[in-house]
Amino acid sequence: MQEILTRREFGGKVRFWVKGLVAAAALSRLDIGTAYAEQQSVDCPIYMFHETTASTAYLLEWIVASHIVQGKLPVDIRTLAAIARGEKSGSAKQLFALTFDDGLLSQYIHALPVLKRWRVPATFFVIGVDWSDGAHQYMSPQQKQEVASEGFEIGSHTLNHPRNLITLRRNSLGAYQVEIDQSRSLISALIGYSVVSFSSPNSVYDDTLVKDLRGLGYKAAVSTAPNQGLIPSRRGVDELYNLMRQRKS
Repeated sequence: MQEILTRREFGGKVRFWVKGLVAAAALSRLDIGTAYAEQQSVDCPIYMFHETTASTAYLLEWIVASHIVQGKLPVDIRTLAAIARGEKSGSAKQLFALTFDDGLLSQYIHALPVLKRWRVPATFFVIGVDWSDGAHQYMSPQQKQEVASEGFEIGSHTLNHPRNLITLRRNSLGAYQVEIDQSRSLISALIGYSVVSFSSPNSVYDDTLVKDLRGLGYKAAVSTAPNQGLIPSRRGVDELYNLMRQRKS
C-alpha cells in the first residue's frame, strides 16, 4: 500500500533521505563562478512570503525539500540576475528562489531557521532601516544586520512602503526619489554592501520606474504575479525588472 505522508512527516523523511543532496546543493553553489558566460535564460520559479507562521514554515520546508530532491539549485535574486546576465557561470540550469517581503519579525522567527537548516539562500526585501507602522512587528536594524551577516541577500522594499510609487512620483518627485534611492543607500550602509534588488510595494511598476532603478544601480526587481495561475518560470535578461513571483503567504 502506498504510504501517504503529511507535510510535516514529508519534511522529516526528506531531511533524512537527502542529507547528501543538501550537502551537494551547498557544494554546487561553489560551481557558480565569476567567469564570463553567455547571457542565458534559466528556469527559476520564485516564491514570495509575507507573514510567516509556524504553519508557513512547514510549507517553506516542503518547497525547499521538493526542489532539492529534483536537483534544483537555490539562488537569491542577485545571483539569478548575475547568471541571466552572464556575469556568473554555473552548470545548473534549473534553479529556484525564495523571497520575503516587508522584513517582518515572523520571518526572522519562523523562516530563517528553516533556511539555515537547509543551507539555502533567500532574499529579504525590507522597508528602510527601522520601519514601524504600529500594526505589524518588524525586524530590528540589528536583526537585519544579522540576516545579512548570515549570507542572505537584503533588498529594498522602499523606505516608507507607499501604496503607489507612480502616483507618488506625480505628486512629489522628491518623495519618490527618497523611496527608491535613499532606501537603497540607507539599507546598504546598515548591512555593509550595496543593495541591488528591489521590490515595489503592491507590485506597481512602469517604464520610468524601471529606468530609474537601472540608473541607481539596481540589478533586478520583483513583483507578485496578478494571475497566480500564469507565472512564467523562464528568466532572462529581458525579465530581470519584472520577475514575477508566486505568493505563498
